[in-house]
Amino acid sequence: MHACFSPRPTGRFMRLFMTVLVLAGLALPLEPGQALAAKVDTRAFSAFFSGQSAKIYDHLLKVTDYYTSLVKEGNTERIKDVLALRASLSACWEIFLNAGDMIFVYNQLDTACPADVDRMGGLIHTGLGIIAGKLDKELEWMGLTEKNVGDLPVSVELTQARRDIAAAATYFRQAAKLFPEAGSGGQTRQPVSP
Repeated sequence: MHACFSPRPTGRFMRLFMTVLVLAGLALPLEPGQALAAKVDTRAFSAFFSGQSAKIYDHLLKVTDYYTSLVKEGNTERIKDVLALRASLSACWEIFLNAGDMIFVYNQLDTACPADVDRMGGLIHTGLGIIAGKLDKELEWMGLTEKNVGDLPVSVELTQARRDIAAAATYFRQAAKLFPEAGSGGQTRQPVSP
């Protein structure tokens, strides 16, 4: 009798071979001069963003509902004031979402591409400051609207919305400091707590 020999490797041997191959690939050093990028921990930002996002969107929905009720009542003289408030809240919502989009893209970057991580970090540093400034401008517009809706039930929503949007602008300015400025060699990577 002769032993049965198959030229094809067995399943166990192939799994072992593939595991060794993968581990060897992970152990290979990077190209000379290439290092993994240190990324900013964005978990605190994401938690804050999620909470504020829900609040700001809720304010927008409540003002929209109030606007709809005025339309149904036929109250044409007050509609324009509430419409202005709704437009300002909608603008804040759109501006606010840009901050989340930037952090989402940043989190998708591969740490093996340090130049991309640094460039995106610089863009976020600048972008969060710009977003905070745009939110401040919208708060100024809301201030003008406030006197026109002060006697309406929606004024309570306006006060709360202004407080939440101001908190977001302040937090974005703080979070921007976590990311190095574009083209700077220094890196600041401390977490910001909400």
